[in-house]
Amino acid sequence: ISNASAQPLAELSDVSFRYGDDWILRDVSIRVGRGERVALVGESGSGKSTALRLIAGLYEPESGTARFSGRDVKEWSLRGLRRRLSYVQQDTYLYPGTLRDNVLCGREEFAQKLEPTLAGVRLSQWAAEQPGGFLADVGERGGKLSGGLRQRVSLARAIVRAPLLYLFDAPTSALDDETERGVTEVMREATGGAASLTVAHRLSSIADADRIYAMKEGRVVEEGTHAELMAAEGYYYSLYQLQSREADRESEVSDLGANR
Repeated sequence: ISNASAQPLAELSDVSFRYGDDWILRDVSIRVGRGERVALVGESGSGKSTALRLIAGLYEPESGTARFSGRDVKEWSLRGLRRRLSYVQQDTYLYPGTLRDNVLCGREEFAQKLEPTLAGVRLSQWAAEQPGGFLADVGERGGKLSGGLRQRVSLARAIVRAPLLYLFDAPTSALDDETERGVTEVMREATGGAASLTVAHRLSSIADADRIYAMKEGRVVEEGTHAELMAAEGYYYSLYQLQSREADRESEVSDLGANR
């Protein structure tokens, strides 16, 4: 259910941002209502990740306002924001140590949520198969885990804190299609009714989002549901068609290889 008419949980309002002399965002407005699943799509360099970092308080706008829960992000302490939102990036950093340590990150107040959280992201079976269980060693930078498992640990780290908002910065883009589908399904189930803002590379993964913003060269050029944007046959439609053709070609190549 869309909460677009209510006060947004998070928003960028006419935000512009630059690195040095290079403008990354220009007059961008994005809103995420409580419980909404919102996605940002567009070509590489269009400013999607920068938008997330502004909401997370990692950057400050050159102009315009970034707000969280009705307050300017600048009025929040970083600690206050971290308590209320979780930021999951594409490159997952895991510490040398145990699965438990990597999920809790020293926050023992969340220890009682560890088991249900691992079950929610489908890591319980892996843990059960390890000699140490939750205390299994993940290796240097998670080297003992597959890419999909590392990303699930990252999700567990975010979910155990039960934030109001999840910021997903293309967390599945480095995974193969099958693993991505599995992790995406886990994300949907485990985050429950919390709001999320997702930077997506594969458009098929966010087709059921409440709202999609298509970004190009630092601007929002389209906004709507998947069905609305496809019907408009504009920029989003062209991106989706391009990805579909690429997926078809890859499938044909795979089938040829399998039949040799």
